[in-house]
Amino acid sequence: MKRSWLFAALLLAGCSASFKRHAMEDELRAQAPIFDDQEIAAIEQLRPQIQLPMRIAVSQPLSGRPWSAAEIAEIGSWAEPLRRAGFARQVSVLPASLIDRCGSGTGRCAVDANRKAAARIGADTLLVMNPVTQVETYTNPLVLLDFAIVGLWLAPSHHTDALALLEGTLIDNRNQYVYAFARGEGEHTSVRPLIYASASQADLAARADALRTFGKTFVHQAAQFDAE
Repeated sequence: MKRSWLFAALLLAGCSASFKRHAMEDELRAQAPIFDDQEIAAIEQLRPQIQLPMRIAVSQPLSGRPWSAAEIAEIGSWAEPLRRAGFARQVSVLPASLIDRCGSGTGRCAVDANRKAAARIGADTLLVMNPVTQVETYTNPLVLLDFAIVGLWLAPSHHTDALALLEGTLIDNRNQYVYAFARGEGEHTSVRPLIYASASQADLAARADALRTFGKTFVHQAAQFDAE
């Protein structure tokens, strides 16, 4: 009996995901220049200009696909605790249709496009959201059963692992004063038959997990903000 369990474990083990975290961090930094060029002295003079509670616009991701309906619902769940803290009276995700396209450009171009969209809806601040996701796929020995039709549907031979990193910064949409910032990470692992294996779904699941982690940190930090 023990041998049979060991054999099954070996079959399912396959390889393991080896995420290139340094490359993901590099990609985050590549998207990072969200502020206008200013001297340090000018930055130190920046002060909050908004009366609390504020109206927050949440950007679309600086790169990757727009927020899904489930992700928008998760972001919407932050509104109530922020209201209770007296920090925000409204949290709105910017619709992709309001944001000018940057073509292949990202970074500052995407931030500027989101800032214009935030201004159009009368938001006081913009939460700039920057997610990066990496997906790894590999197989285990059960993949040999894919040659049989039944194996395509029943053999758990395809591993899909995803890691998502998410950074967000809440800035005054006028003078770019920073009110709060946070970071979240999320992972998703699945072992499925070929028919059900999906890198796209793993990507979404990891990003959703990172968004939940980010939200807890962001709401806590924002609630501690002292306007004085």
